[in-house]
Amino acid sequence: MNWIPLLRSYLFHKKKQTIEILYVLISNESGRFKDKFKEIIDNKTPVQFSEKVDFNDYDAIHIELLKILKDIRRNGYTDEDISVFISGGTSAVTLALTMFALKEGRQVEYVKQDESKDIVKIDIGLIDLYSFAPELRG
Repeated sequence: MNWIPLLRSYLFHKKKQTIEILYVLISNESGRFKDKFKEIIDNKTPVQFSEKVDFNDYDAIHIELLKILKDIRRNGYTDEDISVFISGGTSAVTLALTMFALKEGRQVEYVKQDESKDIVKIDIGLIDLYSFAPELRG
């Protein structure tokens, strides 16, 4: 299991002191390594792991993301507090995470696929969706 992209994102936010809690959507495979991940990030940052999800099942991913969102809101966080990190994975999980981040105020992050491996932040919203499908404006 490759936790390196997520670890890079974690260290990026930790350095900026912009992380209070980390929600991690885990697959059946990655779930086996969650204790190791907590150990790597020093066990000081609270981590909430999802239930194990089949990353090829969009509906299951969608349901689990809604549970995470409910927990985020219950803890008093707003959309502006949410940053969605998308690492390599199946198309279904990438699609679900992008849809989750579509609301104004949330942002998407990913690691550049070049030697720099920098974290890139993108603010997306409905305006971006409408630019591809203006007929959805209703």
